[in-house]
Amino acid sequence: RDAAEIDAMVQDKFQYVLGAQLYGMKQPDDFKKVSYDRLKDYYPNMDIVYFDMGRNYSVLMNGKGESREIQLPGNLGLGEGKPEHQNHLLKFVRGTKLQVIDVNQDFYIEEAFKMPNLLEAFKKDKNIKLIGIPEDIFTEDFKEIGRYAAHADRTFASTVQRTLNELGMRMHYGHPDVFDMDYVRQMGGVSKASYVNEDIFSGYNILLLGKRVEFLEFMRAGKGREVGFPTVFGLFKKFGSGAMQQ
Repeated sequence: RDAAEIDAMVQDKFQYVLGAQLYGMKQPDDFKKVSYDRLKDYYPNMDIVYFDMGRNYSVLMNGKGESREIQLPGNLGLGEGKPEHQNHLLKFVRGTKLQVIDVNQDFYIEEAFKMPNLLEAFKKDKNIKLIGIPEDIFTEDFKEIGRYAAHADRTFASTVQRTLNELGMRMHYGHPDVFDMDYVRQMGGVSKASYVNEDIFSGYNILLLGKRVEFLEFMRAGKGREVGFPTVFGLFKKFGSGAMQQ
């Protein structure tokens, strides 16, 4: 097969969606919009989903500039930013499995090759509706604060999750986890818009409805953590606020 045929097959099987809620509001010379447009040049098969605030429309735009629109009953921003952001773009997601990737995450190519093995776990047990994997914090060497943030994150995303999984009570770390989309579409999305720690409520839903959340450690995603004092302070403030809400 030639490259064009292979590319068409990949587009049929996979979808790469970037959620950029405020894309439609940015001026052409805004650095964020310039960055998004550059990403479209790099990845022509990538879709961008944003919110048209002037008309209250959800918009999906592909790499060719073609768009699809869905009218909303009102303004999108009713709850917390990130969960609204995630659930906003779900209406445009097709397929049976969804991996949620955060803005500061990436995959090493050798790790990405393990995805078929991870997806097999869904077949092993039909009650598994969410699979989580640990992260490799690659900003650990960025000053002492970066080392502190990496240690805290790695402890929570490995040792703690491993223990909870063995006890059968792991909830959901949020990303880079993989959802069963057939299930998610029936339970109101992957996040709860009213909460700061939005993603763990997916785990609550799944376990309370008698299903399973699995944690696998043969695969991991790279992640950049905050390395400045104000951002690390803000992150732990969010963790504390979310724990209080839970």
